[in-house]
Amino acid sequence: MRYRLRTLLIVLAIVLPMMAVVLWLAMHGNEAAPLLDWFGAAVAVSVGILLIGVGVWQIAHALRQMVRWPKVTAVVLRYWITRSEDKPDGQRFYHPVLRFKTVDGHEVTAISPSGYWRKTWPKGGGLVVRYNPRNPRWTEIASVWNLWGVPLVFIGLPVGIAIFQLWGRW
Repeated sequence: MRYRLRTLLIVLAIVLPMMAVVLWLAMHGNEAAPLLDWFGAAVAVSVGILLIGVGVWQIAHALRQMVRWPKVTAVVLRYWITRSEDKPDGQRFYHPVLRFKTVDGHEVTAISPSGYWRKTWPKGGGLVVRYNPRNPRWTEIASVWNLWGVPLVFIGLPVGIAIFQLWGRW
């Protein structure tokens, strides 16, 4: 509960001043044009910083996985099929149900959080996964994209846009 309250306060501290500026701009019309340019840039920079922050957190998660999470070979038992809650007839996503042995010999069955639009691995086939030693059912497929894809997108997108914007000013 305390975490939710803190998150709510942070969001309000960001959103309320932005709403106040938007209202002020709406009331002052053309005389506020220079401030409107500044406000647009401030919003773009804020979103960029937020995306980079998420990317940095994802890099920390990837490094934690590489260092602390053991890598084992799992067997694909079957697939767990999910669909969007608001579209029961929508796209199917296939999550592999995995069975593996931990480093200390315990057998674990887990559903991968990664769902794909097709059945990527054959049933009974092997698949390399990393698992959280504190909670072995928390598994992630050990692939370059699963480990580094999200950080590259969240950091690369705002950095790429910033370079593109600055390129025209040089």
